[in-house]
Amino acid sequence: MTLQAGFGCISPATVGFRKADFPRLARLTKRWDTVYIINDNEEGNAGEQGALSTAQYLFEQKIEARLVQLPRPDGVDKIDLADFLNVPEGQQDARIAELRELMANAPDFIEWEVCEADCLPNRRRPKAVSEIAALIAHLDEGQREPYKELVVDEKKLTTRRALNATVEQARIEKVKSSKANRMKEAEEKLSPEAFLRLQIEDIRKGKQKTFSIKRAVSNLILGDMRERGKFYQTATGQLYWFDNEVKELHQIGQEGLGVHINHSYGINQSEAEYEFLTSDLKTEAAVKGQETEVQRFAFYDKGGHALYIFNNANQIYRLNGESVELVDNGTDGNLFVGNPLHEPFTYECGVSDKIHALVVDPIPFVDGNDVNLSSDEQKRIFSAWLCTLFFESLQPTKPLQFFLGAKGAGKTTKQRIIGQWLFGKKFDVMPINMDKEDSFVSAVTNNSFSRSTT
Repeated sequence: MTLQAGFGCISPATVGFRKADFPRLARLTKRWDTVYIINDNEEGNAGEQGALSTAQYLFEQKIEARLVQLPRPDGVDKIDLADFLNVPEGQQDARIAELRELMANAPDFIEWEVCEADCLPNRRRPKAVSEIAALIAHLDEGQREPYKELVVDEKKLTTRRALNATVEQARIEKVKSSKANRMKEAEEKLSPEAFLRLQIEDIRKGKQKTFSIKRAVSNLILGDMRERGKFYQTATGQLYWFDNEVKELHQIGQEGLGVHINHSYGINQSEAEYEFLTSDLKTEAAVKGQETEVQRFAFYDKGGHALYIFNNANQIYRLNGESVELVDNGTDGNLFVGNPLHEPFTYECGVSDKIHALVVDPIPFVDGNDVNLSSDEQKRIFSAWLCTLFFESLQPTKPLQFFLGAKGAGKTTKQRIIGQWLFGKKFDVMPINMDKEDSFVSAVTNNSFSRSTT
């Protein structure tokens, strides 16, 4: 009958739409200018409650909905839209015109709630005004004024100042609630790593003071790094963080950790948050970090009678004289820090007899009156020196080797070849400035192969 009267209609076939059907209802009515909800007018107001629930949902979806109340004649328990339009043929045009007038004067959801609040006793009005303020806060700022005038000027439910404060508080709560819901949905959909980056980005986009943003970002990342790894310090004051997942040791403040932080958390080393975070990481390691020794190439454990050699890929070869085993970095408490210029290597059984032929024999040691040792003796001493590189932890002083020869004799080239055999093709011989004592000490302490520049 509604369609025959020229109105589009969606009916729940009961006193109201089920909440499960609300999203579908919103999709169907999204393009309509206005939705008119015409509920059954009956004793008990069951239809009215269903209409209000539908109107509130459409309001939250920013769909304009108005509540039309059909007049119920005296002595009639219930009237619905079909009953209202069911009049003799000669009265149909007048009844349709009456319906259109009811629709034109129908209040929207907020106006309905304001009228309901106006009928309440004074003691119940503050709560109703707070609920209305929450509805007003849901609107865009340019849409709020007419409703404020209705509440304050026409119905006089509260003062302008009190309503503005309540609306603002409701807006803040709405923003917080919306953010919490968005974060909850993101946490369910995203990986822990991606969700953490989203949290960091959300903090950085906030309107807090710069210091508060730095502090919040740092606390979030520091907490994650505590869960994912462990902080260490050495007796010489060096500070480290060990990544338990990939078994990688990072020195705090160095390039490697900066790359990790940028990749994992989206904080670039050039940004202010990075400097603040680095300071917090250093404090964490210095105050709470476990004291340890950090190895760089090889370490011999006298107590365990085992040699540990770092493979430059966050793993260690453990040699005990009977077997060679590949274990994770950090095994047996032995922590190795990598060098970005050193390349990973793989141990191959049965090739040790070839090392002498490939590395030592090509070196042009010479015999002569000016040389105290024969070339074979020189090779044996050099071979012994190569072995000492793996056992520096046993040596009270560091043995130094040097090649003496004419310019162009291949001294640097041979040293470079040996270094590349140990550390990969990126290795190069480190020059020493003999005029500066500090340069000499640094070169021979931190590098296996160096050459004089004079």
